Amino acid sequence: EFIHFYNHHRTHLALNKDSPVPSPILKPPLHGKEKLVSTPVLGGLYHTYSYENVA
Repeated sequence: EFIHFYNHHRTHLALNKDSPVPSPILKPPLHGKEKLVSTPVLGGLYHTYSYENVA
């Protein structure tokens, strides 16, 4: 799990401090009604964030 997180989500100096997989929170919500959701990684040591539709 750590290797996947490190290689895909952590920032890399070689990429100008960007991550190989662009963060979904850098794009604004499509309809303005989405909620920002935190997903714990590695038992909560790190978190990834994404928008989720609000019903």
